[in-house]
Amino acid sequence: MNPVRDIAGFSLEKFLDALPLPMAVIAPDHTVIFMNRAARSGGRDGEKCFELLAGLDHPCAEQGIACPVLDAIDRNRVVESVRELDLGAGCRVFEILACPLTGRSGKPEAVIEIIRDVTDSMLLRQSRYYREQMRIIEEVIPDAIITINSEGRVVTANQAVGELFGVSPDDLRRDGVEILLPPEIRAKHKGYVARAVARGALKPGMVRVEVNAVHRDRGEVPVELSLASWFRGEEIMFTGVARDIADRKAIEADRQREHEDLAVEFRSLEKIKREWQMLIDSVPDPLLMADISDRIVRCNRAFFELVSLPYPEIIGQQWKDFVLAHNIYEGDFWGDNLTMVHSRSSRVFAVRVSGLRGDGHHGGSVVVLQDVTAEITMTRELEEKRAALHAALEGIGDTIVRVARESDFSQRVQTEIRGNCWEVMACGKKDCPSYGESGGRCWEKVGTFFGGEVQGEFAKKIGNCRDCRFYLRQYEDPLTAIGEQFNHMMAILENKNQELQGAYGQLQQAQSQLLQQEKMASIGQLAAGVAHEINNPVGFIASNLGSMARYGDRLRQYIAGIEEKYGADPEIAALRKKLKIGFILDDLDDLVRESQEGTDRVRDIVMNLKVFSRIDQSANKLADINECIESTLKIVWNELKYKARVDKDLGEIPLTLCQAQQLNQVFMNLLVNAGQAIADKGVIKIRSWREDDWICVAISDTGSGIAKEALPRIFEPFYTTKEVGKGTGLGLSIVYDIVTNKHKGSIEVDSEEGRGTTFVVKIPVIEEDTA
Repeated sequence: MNPVRDIAGFSLEKFLDALPLPMAVIAPDHTVIFMNRAARSGGRDGEKCFELLAGLDHPCAEQGIACPVLDAIDRNRVVESVRELDLGAGCRVFEILACPLTGRSGKPEAVIEIIRDVTDSMLLRQSRYYREQMRIIEEVIPDAIITINSEGRVVTANQAVGELFGVSPDDLRRDGVEILLPPEIRAKHKGYVARAVARGALKPGMVRVEVNAVHRDRGEVPVELSLASWFRGEEIMFTGVARDIADRKAIEADRQREHEDLAVEFRSLEKIKREWQMLIDSVPDPLLMADISDRIVRCNRAFFELVSLPYPEIIGQQWKDFVLAHNIYEGDFWGDNLTMVHSRSSRVFAVRVSGLRGDGHHGGSVVVLQDVTAEITMTRELEEKRAALHAALEGIGDTIVRVARESDFSQRVQTEIRGNCWEVMACGKKDCPSYGESGGRCWEKVGTFFGGEVQGEFAKKIGNCRDCRFYLRQYEDPLTAIGEQFNHMMAILENKNQELQGAYGQLQQAQSQLLQQEKMASIGQLAAGVAHEINNPVGFIASNLGSMARYGDRLRQYIAGIEEKYGADPEIAALRKKLKIGFILDDLDDLVRESQEGTDRVRDIVMNLKVFSRIDQSANKLADINECIESTLKIVWNELKYKARVDKDLGEIPLTLCQAQQLNQVFMNLLVNAGQAIADKGVIKIRSWREDDWICVAISDTGSGIAKEALPRIFEPFYTTKEVGKGTGLGLSIVYDIVTNKHKGSIEVDSEEGRGTTFVVKIPVIEEDTA
């Protein structure tokens, strides 16, 4: 509000323009707000009061005198003073009247200042007019105005002294100003006046003072006393303006208390502000506060360190444009928040904006640049690890499916082994299976993969892997740990599967051998029974053939006697010729001889059957292996005679403790296989000899031979290279078991495809039972 243009509902400008006195409305900073018509000749609005009205170069305060403008505003009352100023043309006396202008707030906002050069002749001619005006003003002014002469006698007093001191102006003129003074300074008053008269002016510092005065009824009252000295002709005069400041003192006391309370509250707010600033500075993420226009009003230390600018250069900037202009660019979204990336450090910040609300209205926002670099990196690593784990689990699942489908327990999951066991552990054991091998899994090399026994979750090892730096380093990666655990499980399953397969094979082999033994025992019993049953008829056939030979001799002698006596009879000769008696007699000897040879052959076969079966020799007994070969050869001769020529080279060998029946089975299987290996015509060689404490038997054939890849498996149960239905795959398995397990011997094979095969059986020489 313009205090000049609107006061009490009428225009002050017009009122002041109407006054003949030069007047100006002055602001607290000494700027001239308005000059009336009488004062405009000296200057214009907007300049300084001391430049326009007094012609001074500096404000009053710099001249060592009180400023009426500030004094009137400070006291909120009219201030009158008389000043003697040297403006370069001699000393002149100026009379100054400053009246405060109060605005709607009740506080002074400007001052109407009247400055009169009382040395001017025109001013002297109008002094009565102005004294009357001043008298009116004195009467209007609520302050007590008292003027005394150089003798201390009251010259004038306005009516306000009655309100302020309870006395009339006449009382003052009669009794003097001493009645208004407290007793302790009454005696000193005349001394003050005398010294001021002697100096020709008041004592410095006595222009305005606060003292206690005496009210006739209420006793002492605080007043503000403004003193001025002036000359009436040659006589010095003293004018004092006394204002009751009891209310002001109470107000000041209240204000002082309020000021102290505000000071305490201000210090508390300052402390809270410092603590709040320290709090936001301690936040590691860049943080700023923006007003409703998105301009930065505050930020923390982390923010101005991020943009590398001092605090003052940040305040007032549009925060988003400012951020984007200082090495920061927009990134992708992180969840629901936009991200920004600091190009220098590659740090990623999630932008979180929260509105500030006060009294229900939006008052700006708080922007937090939350550093999510570690979270994003961790999330990416977790995603990568999750993908790797998913791939690893799928790989394990695929491996399990292959194992289930193919029954192949050698399947393994590929894992990354970092470094080498023997290098990390500075191992010097060059005989270790893992030494020198890149990425060797020593815990598997000396464990399950090398037939170790199961130890807890892992295979048995040399030492404890849980104390091994190399092992623990590999198991820092959970994927490697899962893969290696799976591989351990597969290795253990593979070993157990091999053990089960071996046990199953042994069970099958034992079963086949048991069946074969029972079969051979049955065949032996059958052969023994057949031999016994054949032996009886063959015996009496042989006996009858002997009798027939003797009867033939007697018949021949009888026929010879008849022919000798009746040979000339033609009927007898014709009958002899017709019946072919001569041929019969000649052929009868051949028939008997051939029948006897047949019976001998049947007798030999029966004897061979009895020797081959050896029912009475199931336990170990001393036996001649050459005899075993001979008897077996006679049994299988019918299988061989049409395909091969058998060459025998049986050396001198000692008797040995053995199971002859089982060895017969060995030789029979080898001879039958040799015959089956020969497609058309070939040779089978049988040789026996002694070599140290061993009896050696070699059976060779000129058949098709055995393929190189099949050689390692020929002794496996049920393995056969023959067509389906032509072999069981048990013959050589039984041979291997009888020779190696039952007789503690050995069997070797040498074969070449297209040229034949040689089996060498070695049986230890045992002269007596050492069991």
